[in-house]
Amino acid sequence: MKKWPVFVGDFKVGNFEGWIAIATLNTPWEDMQELLGIEGVAIIGSVKTENLGVEKIVANVISNPNIRVLVLCGRESKGHYPGDALICLLKNGVDEEGRIIDARGAIPYLENLSRTHVEHFRKQIVEIMDLREIEDVEIIKKELEKLKEKEVRPYEGGAVYVEIEEKKGGGLQHFEGDVVFINEAAQIDTSTFKVELVNQQG
Repeated sequence: MKKWPVFVGDFKVGNFEGWIAIATLNTPWEDMQELLGIEGVAIIGSVKTENLGVEKIVANVISNPNIRVLVLCGRESKGHYPGDALICLLKNGVDEEGRIIDARGAIPYLENLSRTHVEHFRKQIVEIMDLREIEDVEIIKKELEKLKEKEVRPYEGGAVYVEIEEKKGGGLQHFEGDVVFINEAAQIDTSTFKVELVNQQG
């Protein structure tokens, strides 16, 4: 068995045999760290992008068949909307170009995941708990308590491992107002999703 989680990220591991993964979106997972003490929680972490961030969640989930429930809480990242991307991924999958169908983020493309990886993820996660924009730990705890009543068994499809290439300088870099900067060569106005070139000479 390979070391798990298979990809590094902004997260903390709880019980490997737990069946719950918690994504706190743009809210620091440290603010909700006490949720790791709840029975069944395998991992908690932040995710800020709808492409590489989502890819890492999928890769770490499908490499641990014990995880069957995904919990989304905390603030969404403006322009990226990784929580929305995960919901759309589970509901709709991806198109021929690897774009998450109906995701509202600027660039919801999963370049490192095959259709097989995506379908494995969609079958493995049997429930997604949508608590987006909720940061109150006590409220989240009460919702998680409801999961104790359910009988959840490891996914019979087993573990699948993904190779993810992190391209230097790739991905969405930062925001300034309604503008998303991609690498250093382009930017997207999230209100219109119009691509504009940026003068790299300063």
